[in-house]
Amino acid sequence: MSMDYSDYMRIKTHSRWLGLVWIIGDCSYYIGLLGGIGLIAWSLGSTIIGGLAWLFGSDQSEHYLRRIPSLLALVPACVVVIFGAWWLKRFARRHSGLFQHEE
Repeated sequence: MSMDYSDYMRIKTHSRWLGLVWIIGDCSYYIGLLGGIGLIAWSLGSTIIGGLAWLFGSDQSEHYLRRIPSLLALVPACVVVIFGAWWLKRFARRHSGLFQHEE
């Protein structure tokens, strides 16, 4: 659960719809974050395995090394998901009217 769960509870009591927008934004943030980290780790693993396979003369090295550009090309999509999640949470926070004195 996110560190700003208390904000979610305040928004949810004000409007269930804005609470839903907040939850979608919160879940999207973690999906984008874990997706980006996972893709980078997967490409790093493919680099290591492909490099070791190449060193030992295996035919499989090309199989692993071909994946790396496509894996890294998906990382910007995860960044877009993170910014979209930030926007959703900001939208819910601003439209709830509960936090106007803090912004």
